Amino acid sequence: MNATSDLIGRPVLDLSSGQEIGKIHGMLIDLEARAVAAFEIHTGFWKHAAFVRWPDLHNVGPDALTVASKDVLQDRAAVDPDRGLEDRLGGQSIFTVSGERLGTVGGYRFALETGALGGFNLRPVDAPHGLFGGTSPSADVFIPMDQVVTLGEASLIVRDEVRDLLHGATAGAPLEPQ
Repeated sequence: MNATSDLIGRPVLDLSSGQEIGKIHGMLIDLEARAVAAFEIHTGFWKHAAFVRWPDLHNVGPDALTVASKDVLQDRAAVDPDRGLEDRLGGQSIFTVSGERLGTVGGYRFALETGALGGFNLRPVDAPHGLFGGTSPSADVFIPMDQVVTLGEASLIVRDEVRDLLHGATAGAPLEPQ
């Protein structure tokens, strides 16, 4: 599973010309389908934003994203006409179904083969702070998507068991329900 943050800045290659047509700048997440719907690509000197839908990808490789040709690039209105796709890849609050705030989303992870979200990194409320005051990503704990009750724009709601598991978790390790 790949972290969404690992792909930011990777080149996008046009297989028909061999040219780099831009770099990955972000993603659009379909919250209902719980999957990556499209990648945001910055092209050209002025960093024009274009989008490539998941079905139009050729491959998400270890060093680059490939597409058949630059003709698959579209503007946001074509990819997301209702503006229903989420472009925030982190920072949303995470609550249990009982209403306890556990922390924030540090980023999502998804399956390279399908784009399906496999889970997210939970940055605990009590995570240690870094040199400049932000919380340290090293304190993140991976939460599998089957623990998510609601995946919303402003917050994620997880099962109460996540709270119990979180207290015994090791940073960076996945939480495994008993």
